[in-house]
Parts: sequence; structure tokens; C-alpha cells
Amino acid sequence: MANSKSNRLVGYARVSTQDQDTALQIQALNAAGVTEIFEEKASGANFDRPALWDCLSSLKSGDQFIFYKLDRVARSLSDLLKILECVERAGATVRSLTEPIDTTTAVGRLMLQILGAMAEFERSLIRERCMKRWQEVFTVESLYRSIRLRLRRSSTCIPRACIR
Repeated sequence: MANSKSNRLVGYARVSTQDQDTALQIQALNAAGVTEIFEEKASGANFDRPALWDCLSSLKSGDQFIFYKLDRVARSLSDLLKILECVERAGATVRSLTEPIDTTTAVGRLMLQILGAMAEFERSLIRERCMKRWQEVFTVESLYRSIRLRLRRSSTCIPRACIR
């Protein structure tokens, strides 16, 4: 009886904006022997990514789903777990080119989940820092506007002859 396993190396590359380039990821995937690459320019915060879902739905038993870095695939642990479920349902495995991830072992699956949780934590910290900066900018700008307004109001009370 013939072996029904596929053994394809299926890659996924993503950048967040149209201005960014996937060339580095594509080059690394090609160097790893990936023959089929799904490429996308979409925010990782958006879980509705057509190329990712096309890639995942193309996986067959024995295939390996390969990506450059974990944050190119999932931004949150819940998204990562959904993606892993799709890969496992297909009978495929996962491999990252930049992180020591091998889902054929229990330790590899654990490491993948830990890295996913850390990526989500890092994203939350970045969001918090950005929000804090915006609050500081807003506070400084509000103060600046208030001072300018007060100066304008006070300058209308000063006779023009005194202002030079």
C-alpha cells in the first residue's frame, strides 16, 4: 500500500503594511527548502487573513507549516491555538525558522504556547506604552493650548502701544 503522507514544506510570509516587504522571509523560506509559499500584506491584529487560511486549508497529513517568526503568524495566544488546531487537524506539523519550535514533541508544543503567550504579553506592553505616550502628548498639548489661550486673552487687555 502506498504512503498517503504528503511531506510538503508549506510556507507563510506576512508583513503588516503595503510599504513593507516580505523579501527576507521569502528568502529564508526558500533557503529552508519550502516549495509552496503563501504571502500576505495584512495586519497581524486582524485574524481574517485570506492567505493564512488558504495556506492552512492546503495542508495535508505529513506536511510541515513553516514560517519565519511566530509573530508573523499569530499576535495572541488564542489566535495561535486556533491556528495550531487547524494544523493538527490536517495532520501537519509546525516549524519556525527563527525559534526552536518542533510540534512533533510535547516539549515543542509547550514551547510554542509559551512563545505565543510571551508574544501576546509583549504586544500588550507595547500597546500600554503607546497609550501612555498619547496621554502624555495630549496632556502637554492641552497645557500648551491653555497657556497660549491665556496669553492671547491677557494680551487683549494690554494697550497696543505697550506691545513692541
